[in-house]
Amino acid sequence: MKRMSLSIAILLCAVSSGMAVSPDPSVSYLIKLNAAVDGAVAGLPVLPEPVPTAAEKIARAEIYSKYQIILSSAPETKPRFTEKELSSLYNSVVANKVASLDALSRYDPTGVIGFCFGRAMTAHLLARAAGAPDGSIRKLFMVGDMRSGADPEWRFHVTTLVKGPQDAWFAVDPVFEKPQPVLDWIKRVRSIWDKSKKAKLYFVDPSAVLPDLRIVPAPNEEKQEHLIEVSFDPATKDGFTAKPEFGPLAYSLSSRAEAEYFSQVSTSAGTEFDFLGITINGKTIPYNNYFADLMNDILPRIPAPAAFDYAHAAAPSDFAIRAASGPRFKADAINLYSPKLDAFIGKTQ
Repeated sequence: MKRMSLSIAILLCAVSSGMAVSPDPSVSYLIKLNAAVDGAVAGLPVLPEPVPTAAEKIARAEIYSKYQIILSSAPETKPRFTEKELSSLYNSVVANKVASLDALSRYDPTGVIGFCFGRAMTAHLLARAAGAPDGSIRKLFMVGDMRSGADPEWRFHVTTLVKGPQDAWFAVDPVFEKPQPVLDWIKRVRSIWDKSKKAKLYFVDPSAVLPDLRIVPAPNEEKQEHLIEVSFDPATKDGFTAKPEFGPLAYSLSSRAEAEYFSQVSTSAGTEFDFLGITINGKTIPYNNYFADLMNDILPRIPAPAAFDYAHAAAPSDFAIRAASGPRFKADAINLYSPKLDAFIGKTQ
């Protein structure tokens, strides 16, 4: 693969999105490092994870508490949704004031994060608020060398699955124009972004938010230890079960494997999801209050004890229609891996 310098990666992201973006201090640091190694970004040092401050600990605890209140207080009255209820759930996610794609620049001003995992969490929590038990909700990750054109752009995408008519699974994903039967979602995502047809699919518990990204090696440094690595082979790992009914390279995970390879909310083992920001190879990118605002938005929606009011569900925005064929720009890549972040973490292209 060709090498892409950090400064060029930032320029591509800014121009493609139509935004003039000023690098934050950590990115500026990496620009200097990039220049020092002749345009390559492989071999970035893995720095120690930052020590949280007392204020950060309090903020995390508050967001976590609200998350738990939503899950524990929501009813469990709908083991499967009707088509109308799936559409209402989808519309509520699309138009949510935090998770809406139109709000992305507010929380991701540098175009690095994408927040597909934030939209998936929104769908999970709103599905619970609408009465779906956790057993009727799953997350589906596609992980691999994902690109819409010739160049690598990101590593994963995630959607929330909810049981619909006849116990069929439907993907509630705002990048498409409506809820998708899971096999249709897989087919469309593969056709648009999985050019090599080698990306893996992982069906996991809804508490899983991200692949474990604490360490992301450059491709020439991969050892098949981390699920986010392109070369990772789940068939050789304990806790992965092939799901051929969903096509090749599809797997479910045991609870132990999920804890080992994914960041989860309220996990007793493994990596706990950080509601404030993500730390990759020792460098932290803040979420800019995304999840604090999301909990504050969803918590008042929890019915007590009446059923969820679908009549007042949000109408879809026109962005849902524009998103039917995928991201408008590379900066709208709908997940964590833009070219800029590949450079940020030390990915050689």
